[in-house]
Amino acid sequence: MFVFGPLPDNPTDDVASELDKEAVSALAGLYTLARAGHAILSSIEAIATRHNLTPAQFRLLMVLRFVHPQGAPMSQVAESLSIRAPSLTELVGSDGDLFVRQGDASDRRQVILTASTEGNRRLDRALPEMAAHAVSLRDRLAATWDTLIPGAEHLFDEVPKEKS
Repeated sequence: MFVFGPLPDNPTDDVASELDKEAVSALAGLYTLARAGHAILSSIEAIATRHNLTPAQFRLLMVLRFVHPQGAPMSQVAESLSIRAPSLTELVGSDGDLFVRQGDASDRRQVILTASTEGNRRLDRALPEMAAHAVSLRDRLAATWDTLIPGAEHLFDEVPKEKS
């Protein structure tokens, strides 16, 4: 079987003798979704890398820009990203030039996170390319885009959400 990363062409061959036909079919569908997700993430990673960002850094900068433009406590940002606070701390520490941590004047236990000038600069440079990529993908998938996106969003309701 497989775990994330580049996936073999047909992993269901390996389990066909162990599972019934319906389970193999369902597994093939799940595998196809995983492959599609890997392809999308790989394309995002390539764009982020060209702008000296990791996909996680890009995602955090997007959350800070569009969800918490004035900054927010680290715990709230972690919640917005659906990750645990220690994972966010590690991400913020991955490049000290991208993020600013400041103590909260009203609650000294809180640390407020914002994007730095450099973080905003890199995001500003990456956003047009990322947007062009999204538009191109949408245009190439025009016939199925309007059912694909709501179907994918429905998955969020069906698949348990776990923090990394």
